[in-house]
Amino acid sequence: MPTNNNSFTLTRSFGVEIEFCTELSSGEVVQHLTDAGLNVRNEDYNHHTRNHWKIVPDGSISQGFELVSPPLSGGEGLAEVILAARVLVQIGCYVDTSCGLHVHVNANDLSGASVVNAVRRMVRYESEIDTMVPAHRRSNSFALSNRQQLGVMEQHLSSDPDASARTICGVVSGRYRKLNTAAYVRHGTLEFRQHSGSIDGAKIANWIMFCVQFVQDSIVTVRTVSQTVQAAPVQVPVTTTTSAVVPTRERTNARNRQYRKLLELFVNAGAYRTISTATICAALEIAESSVPSYISMFRDAFPSVYITARRGRGYYTTNSTETLTAILNPAPVPPPPPVPVVRAVTEVVVPPERGLFANLPQTVKAYYQERIMDFRTV
Repeated sequence: MPTNNNSFTLTRSFGVEIEFCTELSSGEVVQHLTDAGLNVRNEDYNHHTRNHWKIVPDGSISQGFELVSPPLSGGEGLAEVILAARVLVQIGCYVDTSCGLHVHVNANDLSGASVVNAVRRMVRYESEIDTMVPAHRRSNSFALSNRQQLGVMEQHLSSDPDASARTICGVVSGRYRKLNTAAYVRHGTLEFRQHSGSIDGAKIANWIMFCVQFVQDSIVTVRTVSQTVQAAPVQVPVTTTTSAVVPTRERTNARNRQYRKLLELFVNAGAYRTISTATICAALEIAESSVPSYISMFRDAFPSVYITARRGRGYYTTNSTETLTAILNPAPVPPPPPVPVVRAVTEVVVPPERGLFANLPQTVKAYYQERIMDFRTV
């Protein structure tokens, strides 16, 4: 086994596709694997998930086949992979640059946001992961970069944070990516396609652990929270009418102008100062006989203004100048304050990024550090 760290647990089921070259027939390979204790069948090329191992032809391989596992899990699943690889080595199989190693990781429980984060992390760490594989797998037509897909996925997620993984994976096309999200639509998995072909059991097991933990570390939390937002202020015209001067009945503009002139007379005169009837007639442009009725209508319109007749001389008010001025030029009534609005919003919480190997056994980290150094010297 590639790790002695018993605390590490493969949290997700997985599957492998091992491409290999051989001089043997597929039937002969099946027999050797069966003799070793694996449940293997010979099948035509297909994308069906089985509960047994299968060997299928693969046109991308120069001379050989593809060995596809059923869904596997935990240490027992790794042991099956290592056993299968050992048998392939023992019967003389080999790999060349036409071969690849594909790992599927169960993603059925992932949200659309988690899938996008997995692709985001693949793009973020692309140059680092490239150093872990041979040069011919860094820019490969069967394992292209996810950079272009990421923009499309993020744009869709920004408009629909609750989008399902199936929806997110459906907005992009093409399975020949370093991280193949199209596999989700068919198998409910994310497929890692970048690794070079291998029948080295320890090497395959390390890559499986890396891929499974990569998916696990990409999971985000999608939750609905209540958010209080300040509503836009109500756009209402500012009025210069206060409750103190609201008339008791509607008036024409002409009548309003006359009332204003009458108020101005009393403001200028002051409290208890008599304004002659003649002055009122001139200001309002009315006959002397009409003054009493105008005063009566004014009192009805503005009941807070107290006007008293001074027999034979005119009229006066007991209101102070300040009171009359406030009635004449009332303070503007401000619009009502905006009412806070509480709404439910979807929030995506991305865990702190700790790097590619933070949650993997030290042996796996050491293996890839050594592998990176080996490729630097090539």
